[in-house]
Amino acid sequence: MARDDDRSLIGRLLDCHARIREMLALASSLARTPPETEDGVREVAERIARYFTRALPMHTRDEEESILPRLTDPDARAALGRMRDEHHEHEQLLRALIEPCERLASSPDRWAELRDAIRDAADALGPTMSEHLAEEERDVFPRIEALEEATRQSILDEMDARRASRGGGGGGGGGRGRNRAQ
Repeated sequence: MARDDDRSLIGRLLDCHARIREMLALASSLARTPPETEDGVREVAERIARYFTRALPMHTRDEEESILPRLTDPDARAALGRMRDEHHEHEQLLRALIEPCERLASSPDRWAELRDAIRDAADALGPTMSEHLAEEERDVFPRIEALEEATRQSILDEMDARRASRGGGGGGGGGRGRNRAQ
């Protein structure tokens, strides 16, 4: 699928999907080869935990609260319903990644102790999340593109309002304001 302009709805959703993939790769890398300093370990662990506790939940809300209600096609609603169910299934896997990253962020000297938990969580979450994102991009995004421009704009406005009320997205979250640089 061609990527739209960054200010478009699909462009922003694709940006978020790219960041999800980036954070999963970063977690896998952190578990296998830590940064050279404890400050580096802390920074990477904080970034991963912050993304998955702040930005990803906003992206999920974008899909469940702003996009799903506007898709009336039964096939689209069924696809998004599956995606919503998968969001709930991901929660335990995400928690298994977030918790050791939070502990590592506060105690970067514990990398050797926590790396297996981070690696196992990233390895478990990676394939299921990759499949989930690919399904959304294949089954849902074309239906979003088919929505009227005013409807897509309303979704964008809701995404912006959601981020403004939370003070940003902790790593971008796919909802970068249309006039803000990343």
